[in-house]
Amino acid sequence: SSWALRSAPSIPGEQDADVSQIMDLSSHMAADGALQWTAPPGTWEVLRIGYTDTRKHLTDAAGTPLGLPLDAMSAHAFDDYWQQFITPLLDAARPYIDTSLRYLVTDSWEAGGTNWTGGFREEFERRRGYDPLPYLPIVTGRILTSRQVSNRFLFDLRRTVADLIAQNYYDRFAEHAAKVGLGTHAEAGGPHGAPIDALRNFRSESFPQTEYWVVSGTHRVTDQQRFFVKEAASAAHIYGKTFVAAEGPTSMAPDAWSES
Repeated sequence: SSWALRSAPSIPGEQDADVSQIMDLSSHMAADGALQWTAPPGTWEVLRIGYTDTRKHLTDAAGTPLGLPLDAMSAHAFDDYWQQFITPLLDAARPYIDTSLRYLVTDSWEAGGTNWTGGFREEFERRRGYDPLPYLPIVTGRILTSRQVSNRFLFDLRRTVADLIAQNYYDRFAEHAAKVGLGTHAEAGGPHGAPIDALRNFRSESFPQTEYWVVSGTHRVTDQQRFFVKEAASAAHIYGKTFVAAEGPTSMAPDAWSES
């Protein structure tokens, strides 16, 4: 859709700097954050860039805070989650595995955005072939070298995030489940706008799962907000999956309880 792939033409001289002009001042910063640096002649802008937890917190249906979502780019985070939370449940459910319990499910992506994790710089360089560090001002809205160069970096950044989520969350989920004799189905295509490659996420699932909504005047009102069902159907064709599942009919309408 044009709304998702919008682009604007370049304007001569609009770039903030050339990538070759970017300097890494990390070695000039003390542990307390103080910068000790003598700037060369000219006008310089100093950016301090780091990463932290997102502002997204999980809640239950009553709105009770449940803490931070899992770092889906981190294999270590997933393994820790599996060991602490899933393994005890599977131990209790062992008599039912491969009888009434055959699959594990992970629900729709509702963790908001993500763009960095431990070791991300090295993963980016290994997968994309260059160091992302000099390009990071682009993430703050600056244009480096040209709009084309900046957009290409943002594409590479998003591609790397999506690759890591597919490998370290959805693929890993299926691998862990298979070790205990279970399949998986995941709402791996959203439904919200997310830093993912839905088709790649579905590759490891026993069958792709999506979600569809009751026609509503208050939630996902327009057709362009309802295209996620197509992703799971496409994934089934691409990967030769026999079945597609869907959660539904979901609704956020005030009278949703009365739907039959």
